[in-house]
Amino acid sequence: MITRTFTLFIALFVSGIAFGQKADSILKNAAATYYFKRGLPIAEKDSAEFVRVISTGIDSASKGLYIVKDYYPTGKLMMTGMSITTAYNLKRQGEFISYYPNGNIQSTRSYSKDTLKGTQTYNYPNGRLYHSDFYNTERKRFEIIELRDSTGKVLTSNGNGTAIMFDRKFKLVLGEGPVVNGIREGEWRGAVNDSVTYVCLYKDNKGTTGKSFEKSGV
Repeated sequence: MITRTFTLFIALFVSGIAFGQKADSILKNAAATYYFKRGLPIAEKDSAEFVRVISTGIDSASKGLYIVKDYYPTGKLMMTGMSITTAYNLKRQGEFISYYPNGNIQSTRSYSKDTLKGTQTYNYPNGRLYHSDFYNTERKRFEIIELRDSTGKVLTSNGNGTAIMFDRKFKLVLGEGPVVNGIREGEWRGAVNDSVTYVCLYKDNKGTTGKSFEKSGV
């Protein structure tokens, strides 16, 4: 009978994941593995965009938690953290760190029973700080604390200034405008995609009026 650990080893080997570490250290105490594409779990391992390995450890087991590690197809670490369960839709607990493919830290976030807690930080691909924020549980919204451009210049400080919000690949400016007490206020401009731009007026983080434009100007 094929053991669970041996099955996991075969799945990872066939998928072509070059972990860059000894298989024994990765698979030791492995509890579950999942394959993902576009953020959703899939069965076709050959087309997976990343692999999630959930395992146990001395420190995590004593806390009733499982160690979670996501890997890029190159074998480089994509994310690490801990979960209350071994299910693919994690119940996150404690600090989660995400990494860019180049190895630089992408974000650092903290959770308590799968709810964001405290200050979260996000970086540019070059490793410099992009912005920090926190989730206001009372008002149920994210509020910016500090935001910088890719050279390190501070644009927003103590929740006030100007913010530039990019897409995940930092190729498209989704929105740019003033920030007051951590939230959008006044006129914001940005792009919905490569073909559509917009201008919108915000009051207390809520859009009041706005227009969108196609490349033709319509």
